Amino acid sequence: MGKALNMAVLERYLDGTATMEEIQQVEDWLHENDGDEPLFKDEQSPDAIILREEAKTMLLNRLELPDEPVTRTHVRRLTYLRRAAAAITVGLLITSLLWYFQDKRTQTSPQKNKILADNPYADNEKAWLYLSDNRRIALDAVPVNAVVADGNTRITKTASDEIVYTATDERKNSFHKISVPKAAHYKVVLADGSKVWVNAMSTIRFPVGVVAARQVTITGEAYFEVAKQMIAGKRQPFTVQAGAVKVEVLGTHFNVNAYEDESGIKTTLLEGSVHVKVNNENRRIRPGEQASVNAAGKLKVTQPDLELVMAWQKGYLQFNDASIVEVFRQVSRWYDVEIEADGATDQGTFHVKIHRGMKLSAILSGLKANGARFHTVGKKIFIE
Repeated sequence: MGKALNMAVLERYLDGTATMEEIQQVEDWLHENDGDEPLFKDEQSPDAIILREEAKTMLLNRLELPDEPVTRTHVRRLTYLRRAAAAITVGLLITSLLWYFQDKRTQTSPQKNKILADNPYADNEKAWLYLSDNRRIALDAVPVNAVVADGNTRITKTASDEIVYTATDERKNSFHKISVPKAAHYKVVLADGSKVWVNAMSTIRFPVGVVAARQVTITGEAYFEVAKQMIAGKRQPFTVQAGAVKVEVLGTHFNVNAYEDESGIKTTLLEGSVHVKVNNENRRIRPGEQASVNAAGKLKVTQPDLELVMAWQKGYLQFNDASIVEVFRQVSRWYDVEIEADGATDQGTFHVKIHRGMKLSAILSGLKANGARFHTVGKKIFIE
């Protein structure tokens, strides 16, 4: 028999106030127990018995949510724990998927349609590698450690899904492109040693040889750790083009967000120094700063929350004081769903942290329980 779980630890886990040790305790329990073990140490207490029995009932009903609306600020503690325990029993809270919701408005959330499929990595689209000789290769189909050749350039896919380039010659005007669909992401190690993390719904075009002019073009979002390169005793620049915005660096760590459905193109610097150019403006930004360029080409430098900016690269999405439209816009990229927000109303702001791989059903259920109003039809989410 596995180790029983303490109810107070579970409550802190769900509230987002648990220590790292308590988080590990809950997650270890999920791995070690099959659902027939007692949920809590005080397994004969009324609360524990009710929680356990309701969890089993909801498991049999495959987690269909209750029909009555949930009021955000007047949910009784026992009702909350019942639902939470049921969610844990069937694995909605799985390893390393701690998240929380803290909203500031009082709303109700009627349940409408059944939630969408849970698979966050839908395979209806593929990540493609386009070679300089016009060949196209599906990256998912490339075996681990297999080598793809293009001239003297060798491309290898590692066990952790990294795409690694090696090259021994200078090949002018030879470029590759990687296109990443929704619900996917890739890390690419360029021939000069620079590393690029490519987010969902993004493309990157880059030189394949050892070249003096390191020019990269992106759409969507990518994080760069640029290697310093010396040729004839001179440090060689590295440039990223995103729409009308050009970012010039020598060796640094930075993120570029250039999704078309965002308010502008944002370059965020973590380490080193970069120059951001658009039209006739040229601004140098320092670590911790972000240069934003709007649709009119106006450049503004601010100091963003770096944890929010870099969350995607670390494997999660995080929002502070975000609208429901902002939340779903990013969720849609990771879970291959479409968002319809034309009729969206003000639903207040949300504080949300969602780990990569978390079940979509858990995300939607959590949002509804905290007052988000939406319904689903097929693979489309309609925000109300």
